[in-house]
Amino acid sequence: MDFSQVADFAKSRGVVSISSVQRRFKVNCRQARDVLEGLVERGILESDASAGWSFYKPITGNKKKTIIQVIEYIENP
Repeated sequence: MDFSQVADFAKSRGVVSISSVQRRFKVNCRQARDVLEGLVERGILESDASAGWSFYKPITGNKKKTIIQVIEYIENP
């Protein structure tokens, strides 16, 4: 599981949660949360904490970054 796989998964679903990433990639809660929060920090996803549950959705519009920009950032922070 890497950032681009999770970003593609979020884009295809529209909204993802920690548990959906856990199920899809067979990882524990901490790993799923760390990757999702990493994508939030990089401007790929935004967090929507409503009713006590954390959901993540892709950022659209002018704030949107491409997967290539994310990979470049990961390789050269």
